[in-house]
Amino acid sequence: MAGFTYNVSYTIAANTHGIAPSERLSRAELWQGVKRGARFPGEFASHVQSCTVLPGGTANCFAREIVIGDGGVHAKQGKKMVQDVFLQDNLYLLATTRESGAKTTMMVGYGCNSSSQEEEELDPYLTLYYELVMSQDESPKPGSEEEHKIISGYRALAKHLCEDTVRLVRKWKVEGRLEELARYEKEEQNRL
Repeated sequence: MAGFTYNVSYTIAANTHGIAPSERLSRAELWQGVKRGARFPGEFASHVQSCTVLPGGTANCFAREIVIGDGGVHAKQGKKMVQDVFLQDNLYLLATTRESGAKTTMMVGYGCNSSSQEEEELDPYLTLYYELVMSQDESPKPGSEEEHKIISGYRALAKHLCEDTVRLVRKWKVEGRLEELARYEKEEQNRL
């Protein structure tokens, strides 16, 4: 039975003022990074110690087991969680924790300020939704200091993951890694 729940969302523009033209991310590049995070979340989130994609599934619908490392908010280091992951190509990643029903969603989209489709492609946004669900026996008392710490920590974790994802994808672009990932993905699809 569900106990404490808390939902939070952050959105960040991938290309703010001052970003060099060669470092600007397109929507496709931002999506490439988010898609990578579905199978390798530890590259993006320091609180994920390890991740194993479980047998079965498809490229866009599979299960993964993550182990929480240092920096988790409500889950202690070493806790294992199985998540069902769904990718809606070029739009969002949804990971649902089987035990609790908690969800992490990352969505790549556009802002409303661009005047053309071409401009929109170079003005992507990343939105992260965290939907925390804790069991009755793990839940903090309403209004307690523990509840406040969970909310504060959860918000900080979500905000940093959103910012760090954009930073990491930009770094990969500059280093040429995004191109390598796209090539590898295309080769894998051709093999299937």
